[in-house]
Amino acid sequence: MKTMIYIDGELMEEDAVIHYAMSKYLSHVTKEVDIADAKNVLDTMGHFVEEYAPLPCVVGIDNCTSGGVAILSQHNGSIIATCAMPCKERGGKNEVDIYTLYEWLRKKLNGRLNTATYYVEEPAGSKSLNAALSMASSFHAIRGMLETKGLIWQGVPARKWQKALMGKTKIPASKVTEQELAKKLWPDEQWVTLRPTGKKLHDGVIDAVLIANWGREQNL
Repeated sequence: MKTMIYIDGELMEEDAVIHYAMSKYLSHVTKEVDIADAKNVLDTMGHFVEEYAPLPCVVGIDNCTSGGVAILSQHNGSIIATCAMPCKERGGKNEVDIYTLYEWLRKKLNGRLNTATYYVEEPAGSKSLNAALSMASSFHAIRGMLETKGLIWQGVPARKWQKALMGKTKIPASKVTEQELAKKLWPDEQWVTLRPTGKKLHDGVIDAVLIANWGREQNL
């Protein structure tokens, strides 16, 4: 999602706003002009300057350290942005990097985090105690971030969104089946891979997109 701004009723990207301000008022300035400079001079010269409020979005979060995050348009279900779950190491173990996650959401939503509804996969049965503890820790860290910021969110068990989206498919759905469904619903998407040059898709990102899509369908 690109940052957009209304200038005199015309919707423009940041780069276009800067270029407009420079060509009209700041052609003599030698220092680099940023968006704040451009907006200030346009406002001073009597132009109508207003931040663009994006359409409502849904955010799906596969909450584990190998999970992912996805932002979809509530309007048409198009994918706005995705990323693998940001993590950091502490005490020799990976954990969700809440600050980086928050900053990524803030940037992709143009600072309007309250235009989105957040759906977070709840912890469920795990193969080991350590995995269960990690998932619970990730879930509650994300929950704390959302509640502290006063954002609307809902926890959803994996079996619930999988059953709704996968229909009669065996539950829990296989990752191959989830990937096939995601590719069918968004055939033009360039999916995140586990490795930058690899071909294997990132399961956590796929899950996050499908969770967001499940959330979107609850609001239709």
